[in-house]
Amino acid sequence: MTTRPRDVVVGSDVPILLWRKRKWRCKVSWCERKTFTESLWAIPARSRLTARLRRRIGEAIGDHQRPVSGVGGEHQVAWPIAHRAFIALAEALAPGDAGPPAVTVLGIDETRRGKGRYEVDTDAGVKMWVDRFDTGLVDMSGSGGLFAQINGCSSQSVIDWIEEQSDEWRAGITHVAIDTSATYAKVVREALPHALVILDRFHLVALANRAVTDYRRELAWSRRGRRGRKIDPEWAQRNRLLRAGENLTDSERVKMHQAMKAADPSGGLRKCWQAKELPRHLLKLAGTDPDWAPLWRRLTDFQMFAADNIDIPQISRLAQTVDDWRSSISRGSSPASATAGPKATTASSNTSAGPLSTSATRPTTNAGYDSPAPAHHAGRQPGSSPTSKDPL
Repeated sequence: MTTRPRDVVVGSDVPILLWRKRKWRCKVSWCERKTFTESLWAIPARSRLTARLRRRIGEAIGDHQRPVSGVGGEHQVAWPIAHRAFIALAEALAPGDAGPPAVTVLGIDETRRGKGRYEVDTDAGVKMWVDRFDTGLVDMSGSGGLFAQINGCSSQSVIDWIEEQSDEWRAGITHVAIDTSATYAKVVREALPHALVILDRFHLVALANRAVTDYRRELAWSRRGRRGRKIDPEWAQRNRLLRAGENLTDSERVKMHQAMKAADPSGGLRKCWQAKELPRHLLKLAGTDPDWAPLWRRLTDFQMFAADNIDIPQISRLAQTVDDWRSSISRGSSPASATAGPKATTASSNTSAGPLSTSATRPTTNAGYDSPAPAHHAGRQPGSSPTSKDPL
């Protein structure tokens, strides 16, 4: 029989490889295979690509960080074939039983990689649903980067992965940075009860920006009965509303405040913008090894401002979140945890060749670390005094 396996392209020429191979039949009666064909290490059985073409595709994706679709189009192969070539190369180069690197500050966050789909488990021979979300584990204080990716975003899958590691590796983790997710907080409470929880600063700023955006959108619908347009003053300044206040020039600041006054004479949009800036003043203390006094003062300034504007739902929700996570927010200002958040690292997980594994919310009881896991207190109002369990 004759096959035409695809090989690497040499310059402008496209080689045509013809392989005439023999097909053999076993005469032994108890042989289960019965028939088989010849194969080479360069062209494995049932493969339409040569081994060196698969390796070149995997190196182009992994070493040169090119998208799978672009590499597949260049070599005229489908996306799944190019992706499997990259996975095979990554598994071959990954250390076998070396385990994850030693981590002091662990970052946990989810990331999406395409659509959910069914895949066949080669060991069990059954179809399994592969979640479209992964949980990325990041070494935030060292050079490990994204060292593990766990399929799914449930607490149990992450807990199982962490419990599979050695006791020494788990004991070396002192801080865990997460977002305001109850699932990931449960992971810390059950799998790493000795670690201190840090609220990732990226997500806190994102929540503050969302409060401004939500108010701006509701303002457009309530005043005009439609979405914002470029003729609306607040829509024209939407990007400046989300920028850091200290990065605005004097002219930009004047334009922004004039637009807020014209769009909302009641001052609600301006108050949301001020509420967005106050938590950022607290986060500026990160890396300065501050005393508790400036931390408490800036946190109190925000809570008092929120209490004065409790009638604005967006500010109320933001204040409740900050109140629930106040210990984890303040703890993020320590030098050991003054690093970039896990979101920026896991965003590139689609091109990472880290070990593949199996995914992440907030503790509600004291798990043995410095402060109890935050929970929603219906009777608490923003700006109220902290409980006795909180170090603040």
